[in-house]
Amino acid sequence: MSELNVDIVNASVGVKLTPYTSASRPSASTGLLIYNSDLGGPEINTGSNWISVGGEQISGGTTAERPTTDQ
Repeated sequence: MSELNVDIVNASVGVKLTPYTSASRPSASTGLLIYNSDLGGPEINTGSNWISVGGEQISGGTTAERPTTDQ
């Protein structure tokens, strides 16, 4: 797998996430972001589980595992 390390990504059109179903999610390292086509939204890997993220809603995981919205 290739790796790209950047500080900030600016996208004028958007960023397309790789789609997976809940059953086909890859075994992943902490921080991997995917599009879950079963749920219709993005998920991030916490290292121990997948949590849904997006919009104003963040579900699953503990408060410590949830990504911040601060910039």
